[in-house]
Amino acid sequence: MKTKQILLGLAVSLLTLVGLSGCASPFRSAGSVLTTKGNWEMGNLVEQNTFRLQDIICFQVDITWDDVNREYQTEMEWNWYDENGKLVAHHENDRAILRGAPDPRYWLQSAADLGVGHFRVECVAGGKLLASQEFDIKGNPHS
Repeated sequence: MKTKQILLGLAVSLLTLVGLSGCASPFRSAGSVLTTKGNWEMGNLVEQNTFRLQDIICFQVDITWDDVNREYQTEMEWNWYDENGKLVAHHENDRAILRGAPDPRYWLQSAADLGVGHFRVECVAGGKLLASQEFDIKGNPHS
């Protein structure tokens, strides 16, 4: 009877470890840049933290993981928050295929859709926050 309890305890412990290890995201950022779409298209990955209302903002995150020969399918999220922490824009891709690290991923966001103010953007992959940047949008919303 005692052997059954020990075996049952070991089985439960093993299942818990397997379950927990499956939840850990293997991803990390190898670097990120926040810039305009125009700069990004020209390959000019110059970090910016101030944008104009007419800009299209590009947030690129270079994703890496330990076994660079392994391919992953994962959920990616791009969350844009205002200065009060309110989610004001969101994009989700639940079938992102990551191949060959570092794998550069980006999302474009219209500054006019966000409006004037202070913001934060986050990139999440596999449930893990990989990168976050704060920035300002300046301009006259009535011009």
